[in-house]
Amino acid sequence: MKIILFTITFFVSLSINGQGLHDRHPELSKFAKNIDNQLESYKSVILENEEFLENMTDGGGILKGYFSGDKIVKIELWAGVSNGKHEFDYYFKDSELYYIVESFKRYSYDVDSDTWDYSKMDQVFHGDYLFSPTFDYETMGHNRFENDEIDPEEILAEEVEKYLTLLDEKRNER
Repeated sequence: MKIILFTITFFVSLSINGQGLHDRHPELSKFAKNIDNQLESYKSVILENEEFLENMTDGGGILKGYFSGDKIVKIELWAGVSNGKHEFDYYFKDSELYYIVESFKRYSYDVDSDTWDYSKMDQVFHGDYLFSPTFDYETMGHNRFENDEIDPEEILAEEVEKYLTLLDEKRNER
């Protein structure tokens, strides 16, 4: 009896701990897809390279905000570096940061020629960050938040505020 109880408890705990962010929050994919499917209907504001990057990257960058009226709906950030590209999608619900998708794709490295193969990319990092109702996240690969002293919720929120300010300034120039 004890063995059966232990076995059931063990497998239940594995299934609970094994749930990913999208398993715990199944609405995320639908929410993001709904916004992405409507991007053409939103007004967009675009900043390039030096307009938003503190340190220029050798591959440049683009920051694009999508607005429905005065409400921010999504921000896309793309920054190219010598060995790959960083991509961020920031989703908002009622102009409040709701969900972030982050990825880093690295160019493949050809050992034989000792060069980067710019025709192929490998995803080496992916992160999903939910901000509401409570902060929850899941990452795969190595990233800047591996140090436990760094708070991803705080850092990401600060970055988004900076991007929102820059996008609002550009939008108000018109």
